[in-house]
Amino acid sequence: MGFIYVVAAIALIPTATPTALAHIDGWHWLAIAYCSFNTLGAYGCFAEALNHWEASRVSAILALTPMSTLAFGAALALAFPGQVPVEQIGWLGAAGAVLVVSGSMIASLGVRGKKG
Repeated sequence: MGFIYVVAAIALIPTATPTALAHIDGWHWLAIAYCSFNTLGAYGCFAEALNHWEASRVSAILALTPMSTLAFGAALALAFPGQVPVEQIGWLGAAGAVLVVSGSMIASLGVRGKKG
């Protein structure tokens, strides 16, 4: 993960404008703080899950993350109409999401045959 973060930071430095941080309001700072602490908590939970579960089971749960993000986004769009844009996903995108999530879950949580 560190390698990915370093490469991404180097790639994004030419387009970064740190002076823009001086122009954001309290709500935006609150959002940045929330995202930062949420990321720390998420990676902590992920590491703890790997200590207690098989990696394949953890990956099955991770496959649900994009789906829950879309569900929460849709709920926010209903709760705050006009404030939060609704994600436009066609039938092909929805079918692909269902196939990816179900395939991941079947592969990692499926019934294993008895050995010997």
